Amino acid sequence: MSVSHFDQRTRMRRAVGATPAAGDGCPRLPPTRLVASALAAALAVGCGRPPAREPSAPAPAPRVPSAARPAEPTARRADFQYAPGAYRYQVVSRASVELLRDSTAPRPTSLVDTVITTVQISYEIANDGVGRRVAGSVDSFTVQSTGLVPTGQRGLAAPLAFTATLGDGRVPAVLEAHPDTACAAPDAALLALARDLLVPAPQSLAPGSAWSDTVTSTVCRASIPVTTRAVRSYRVVGPALRDGMVAVQLTRGTELTMTGAGTPRGDSVTVSGTGRGSGALFLDATGGRYLGGEEETVVELTVSNGTQTRRFVQRARQETRLLR
Repeated sequence: MSVSHFDQRTRMRRAVGATPAAGDGCPRLPPTRLVASALAAALAVGCGRPPAREPSAPAPAPRVPSAARPAEPTARRADFQYAPGAYRYQVVSRASVELLRDSTAPRPTSLVDTVITTVQISYEIANDGVGRRVAGSVDSFTVQSTGLVPTGQRGLAAPLAFTATLGDGRVPAVLEAHPDTACAAPDAALLALARDLLVPAPQSLAPGSAWSDTVTSTVCRASIPVTTRAVRSYRVVGPALRDGMVAVQLTRGTELTMTGAGTPRGDSVTVSGTGRGSGALFLDATGGRYLGGEEETVVELTVSNGTQTRRFVQRARQETRLLR
C-alpha cells in the first residue's frame, strides 16, 4: 500500500508594536538588559570609598550583600493548543460548475451544474505532551448533482483512516494515509479536506497576529490528476461567537494555482487554472478546539486537447461544523 503525504510549509509571523509603560515614565528594558543593569549597579555600590577606621578598634569586616538570583526565563505558553479528545465534523460544500461557451457556438448559453457534497470526518487527539498524535477517519461521503458535468468518482467503500502529528500541539505536520490512488476514487480529495480541519495556530491569538502556509495536493478533475498549490494567509480578528460559544475569529485568504495532464480515452489533455478564496474560521481557545467556519472560493479552469479548449468556472461555498 502506498503512503500519501500532504505537504505543508508553515511560516508564522507577527508584528508587535512597542507600548510604553504607564506610571513612572521610565523606559522598560528587555529582561536581559534589566539583569545586566542590576549587576552593574551592584558593582558600583561595592566600588565606593570605605569609611575611615577608628584608631582604637579595627573596622568590622564589611558585609557583602548576597546577589539576588535572577529568575529563570520561562517559555511563553501559546494562546491556543489542540486539546486531547474526540471530535466529529460535518463539511457541506455547495458548488456551481459552469461550462463557458464561446459566443460563436451554436448554443452560446452556458451550462451550469450544481453539486452538493456532504462529508463527515472524525478524529481523536492523544495526550502526548507537546507533539500530539492525531488518528482519524473520513466516515461518510455523499454527492448530489444535476448531472450536467459528470464527476467520474465512485463512492467511499469504507471509512478512510489517516494519522497526523501536531507540532507544539498547534501546528499540523505531514498527514499520512493509505488511499486508493485510482483517479475514480475520492480518497485524495477527502484526505485534503480532512487535513484542512487541522487549522495551524500561531503562538499568539492577539488581534492582528498574522501568518501564512502553503499546501500542495493532487486530486482528480474530470479523470485527470491535477496538482493544486494553495498559499493561505491568516489573520486574527478577535473575540466572536460561534454557535453560541465564545471563540476567536480568524480570516483566511487563499490563492490557488492548478496544473495537470492526462490521457483519458486516449486523448492528451492538459488542465490549468487559478482561483482564490476567503473565509472565517473559529477557534475555542479555552477548550482547545476548532469550531468550524465558512469559506467561499472561485476557480477558473481551462481544459484543452490541442484542438479544442473548454473553460469552466466553479463557485463554491463550504461550511464546517463541529458536531461534538
